[in-house]
Amino acid sequence: VRITGACRVVAGARGRRIRDSYRNTCDRLFRRKGYVRQAVSRSCLRGVSTLSYVLNFLIIAGIYSILSLSLNLLIGYVGVFSLSHAALFGIGAYVSALVTKELDFPWLLGMLGAALVTGIAGSLVAGPALRIAGDYYIVASYALQVIAYTAFMNLTNITQGPAGLAGIPRPQILDFRVAGPVPYVVLTTACVLVALGVAWRLAHSPFGRVLRAISEDEVAVTALGK
Repeated sequence: VRITGACRVVAGARGRRIRDSYRNTCDRLFRRKGYVRQAVSRSCLRGVSTLSYVLNFLIIAGIYSILSLSLNLLIGYVGVFSLSHAALFGIGAYVSALVTKELDFPWLLGMLGAALVTGIAGSLVAGPALRIAGDYYIVASYALQVIAYTAFMNLTNITQGPAGLAGIPRPQILDFRVAGPVPYVVLTTACVLVALGVAWRLAHSPFGRVLRAISEDEVAVTALGK
């Protein structure tokens, strides 16, 4: 009887140790799984934020690529250095946003309206500016840049000042509404390709040859009646 009781005591103690060891092992596994879940979730969040950053960077890069194409026509082909290009860029951006937001026009009409108004503004500035050359033209173009920036910041009823315009409608192509970074990257890439094609065609046209001739000898081009 004593031997049997001692065996039962030993077996009970061993069973408690095994049970406690099992519980500790399960607790460690659950904790490790929690750590694994946290690590996986953090890695996913980092991947999503990195992808979002890359997509937004591509959108901004595409927009400025279009701007650089137009600036290349002015500086690269004509040889005229201007500091007012950003002012015309801002005018077009605000006109496009206001046309689509306030007048509820499609985004394509907003782009056409922006091109029209920007062309008119550029023509009004080019008239007086063509009477001067060299460093004086650079100073005049910088004056337009300062005037445009001051107007953008102070006409809060129209431009909302430093806060910028909010609630601009998203572009819509047929029944597809452009929403999210990936569709915007595709749309921006398409616009860059169109702008690149227009710039290439313009540069290789008779007008483009005149632009290159102006950069070589403006007096000779003027003498030829161009």
